[in-house]
Amino acid sequence: MSTKTVFPGVLMLVMAGVGAAQAGDLPMPSPVPGTYSVAVPLGNSEAPPPASPTPPGRISDWVAYSKCDCCGPIGGDGPIRMELFVRTGPSFVAGGGFLSDRIDTGWMIQGGGRSLFFNPDHDSAFTAELSLGYIYNNGNRPLDSFPLADAPIPGSPVSVSTLNRTFGSLNLGWEWYLWGDGFSADGPRWRVGFDAGMRYGTTRLDLHDFSGTNPVTVLSQYIRLNKWDYGPSVSLHSDFEYPCGCCTFMAGLRLEWDDFFQNQIVFQTNNDDVADLNLLLTIGVRY
Repeated sequence: MSTKTVFPGVLMLVMAGVGAAQAGDLPMPSPVPGTYSVAVPLGNSEAPPPASPTPPGRISDWVAYSKCDCCGPIGGDGPIRMELFVRTGPSFVAGGGFLSDRIDTGWMIQGGGRSLFFNPDHDSAFTAELSLGYIYNNGNRPLDSFPLADAPIPGSPVSVSTLNRTFGSLNLGWEWYLWGDGFSADGPRWRVGFDAGMRYGTTRLDLHDFSGTNPVTVLSQYIRLNKWDYGPSVSLHSDFEYPCGCCTFMAGLRLEWDDFFQNQIVFQTNNDDVADLNLLLTIGVRY
């Protein structure tokens, strides 16, 4: 073998060995700051559960109704609110016809709801009200008899025992806040207002029957008549309000006049209307 052939081969082997030795001595590259990673154990790859919005042992705010206006304000020009109320008080006879002279001061009870359509400043509101009511009157002349054509014996003498009126009412009105407004939360508020509407219902008239009885035992016998009644009503009211959380409690007085057209319950030729002046205590809540 010639020298020209052996020498280049040996030279190539030496250079390859030197390069491999230099590559083994190079240092590892240092990590770049900010690129560290955290190893996640292979046996527990699930993320931790999210924290509960309601601590254990406490009722949710939505169940306890402590978040007002959860659905946002309702109303175009101003908010709309709802009231529930109960009213009760004496019902004074204020005029009418044949029956009004034969009954005493009665008692009225009423319950229902009102919608309040507030203005943008919350200091006045248009109101619409639906309610059910009942007025009871005792007769004031149990021995003062008069003939009744509808008695079992036509024309037999009777007297008024009780007058019972049950009715539904629809009223529209307006009210103003003289102290505070409908949404202020800094203490009591005071409002005044009025409304007017119509009533429609039934009248039940209980009559003592004198036919074939002794006047001493007359109160144990009666005739019952039923008719439909209707008529207008007008009222003024004044209420104090006290806000409490999402609700507003209220109490006040209401003075109203009404006139029931009794549809000639006793005689078809008599005026049997009864007008009342009712002084009522009102309690309620708005939400």
